[in-house]
Amino acid sequence: MIRYFKAWPGLQAAISEKRDGNLSFKWTGGDVVKNRQYFFSSLNINLEQMVAVDQIHGNHVVVVGSGDMGAGAWEKDWLRGYDGLVTKETGVALVVESADCVPIMFYDPRVGIVGAAHAGWRGVVSNISEKMVEHMNELGSDKAKILVEIGPHIGSCCFEIREDILNQFEAYPDCVQMNSSLIRVDLTKIIKKQLIGAGIEVSNVGGQKHCTRCEHNFYSYRQSNTNLDGAMLSVIMRV
Repeated sequence: MIRYFKAWPGLQAAISEKRDGNLSFKWTGGDVVKNRQYFFSSLNINLEQMVAVDQIHGNHVVVVGSGDMGAGAWEKDWLRGYDGLVTKETGVALVVESADCVPIMFYDPRVGIVGAAHAGWRGVVSNISEKMVEHMNELGSDKAKILVEIGPHIGSCCFEIREDILNQFEAYPDCVQMNSSLIRVDLTKIIKKQLIGAGIEVSNVGGQKHCTRCEHNFYSYRQSNTNLDGAMLSVIMRV
């Protein structure tokens, strides 16, 4: 696993790696519940503490609490219609899955609010990052105090798009590289721009410099040539 927010006590936050096994019910590889139990136990989290959403590649965010715990833990009974979660409660483990898409973790140490977002390219262009910041602000966070870590995802070295969706990124021309017939997009750069535009301090945005397509210790939809058999899981919980 790879830790998020390493310097902060009272917080458990990490992303699994391929060696941790498949942690998603959306794919067929391995014993998902067993793999999740093992992964969570290494973080001193119980499986029943987790809350997951169905991840529809949008920008909708839900505020959750202890009454939502267990959603998506043992079967596909996720909270539906969302790609982001926020909570101000301790002991509630927010979970998102990824296999090239971008996991984004949020933490306000001043008031103890945490958030987790899944951002595919559609979620990026619809600015789920701003939605997350807005929800945290409504719960009591000062935008300038929120810390953000962008997790491992497909990098600009590998994220190629078709010409017919190029217009989706027209607001970010400096994040698009065109070389011959190839069009590559830097999702990290777009997300950082959006976070800063939403009121996050540039010094409070960090992340993992890993490309899931290049590095074989991650599940990757592009790397697998669509024969994907698993996904990583990112979790954040205040203890």
